[in-house]
Amino acid sequence: MPPKYRDARQDVLEKISLDSDAFEEFDDGFLAYEDELGSLLSDYEG
Repeated sequence: MPPKYRDARQDVLEKISLDSDAFEEFDDGFLAYEDELGSLLSDYEG
């Protein structure tokens, strides 16, 4: 199971991958998402 916290996951990734920044663009895009995901999920579930 991966660590719960992002920083801990980054530490693990850096230990096993030379290209540990490979997903940084995707991480930044996800973290910058401005819509309220919780309410969108509730609306979707009905």
